[in-house]
Amino acid sequence: MYDQNGIMQQWWSAETREAFTNRTACFINQYSKYYVPEIDACINATVTLNENIADNGGARESYRAMKKLLVRTGNQPRVRNFTTEQLFFLGYGTMWCNNPSKAYLLSLKDGVHATSKWRVNGVLSNMEEFSEAFGCKPGSNMNPVNKCRLW
Repeated sequence: MYDQNGIMQQWWSAETREAFTNRTACFINQYSKYYVPEIDACINATVTLNENIADNGGARESYRAMKKLLVRTGNQPRVRNFTTEQLFFLGYGTMWCNNPSKAYLLSLKDGVHATSKWRVNGVLSNMEEFSEAFGCKPGSNMNPVNKCRLW
């Protein structure tokens, strides 16, 4: 809602605002179902919305950048029979690998970030490219019929 001068004001059209609201509702619905058993709570998807959108968009743009680089260089690395696409997603998941304490998870309960597990699984389940790379069955947890995407 900030304009080119950094002033907060409404500059979107009514149509754009409606599309944004409808698309963000998908993320809220998706992430609010993610349960964290260690703290017996679900993700507060309204509070984490901005970061969830950023995670989803960032992963999507990173993947697109990788694909453009591969076209430009012609390089298609493989490691232990993993395709380049699979290696991208394995790297993305590994980046978030951790073993959080209960205290840490409690600190996230009302924070702006989802837990690492859902920052991976939530994002990748929204990417058709992930489902294709790993052959996820349609309708499965990692290939839901309805995927969230902002733009």
